[in-house]
Order: sequence, then structure tokens, then C-alpha cells
Amino acid sequence: DRDRAASAIPHVKPGVVPATIARGAAEYRTTVRLTSPADEGPTQATFLRWVWYAARREGLHLDAADDEFSTDERVESALRT
Repeated sequence: DRDRAASAIPHVKPGVVPATIARGAAEYRTTVRLTSPADEGPTQATFLRWVWYAARREGLHLDAADDEFSTDERVESALRT
């Protein structure tokens, strides 16, 4: 869940819970209060990476792209190396 991922990111302002809202058309907005404006770039990069990997683990494609990253053949090949 996005709020849980956002809460675990370094630099989140203590005592403030991140909030995610649905914007429609499969779009969401997550608001994360930070301890410093200087942390915005690294925090956004970390959050997007964490959410992308979490979505991949659940078999979701955030960009609606169809890919072949996790085919049985590729997984077996990776396990053999």
C-alpha cells in the first residue's frame, strides 16, 4: 500500500502520516510531508522506486506496458546463473 511505503521513507516528517487519494483513470496522488524541502528529490526517487517494485511483485504494470521480464524461462535462467 502506498501510504505504508511512504511512511517508511527516510526524511518523512515525524508524526505526519502520508496520504494517498485516487484521482481517477487509474491515477493516484500521494502527499508526503518532509523534514526539509531539500529532501524532496531523493524522497520522490525512493518512493517511486519502492512503489514500482511493490507493484511488480504483485504482477501489476504501473506504466500499462506489457513486458516479458518475469517469464518462467527468464526466471529459470536467472536462477541457473
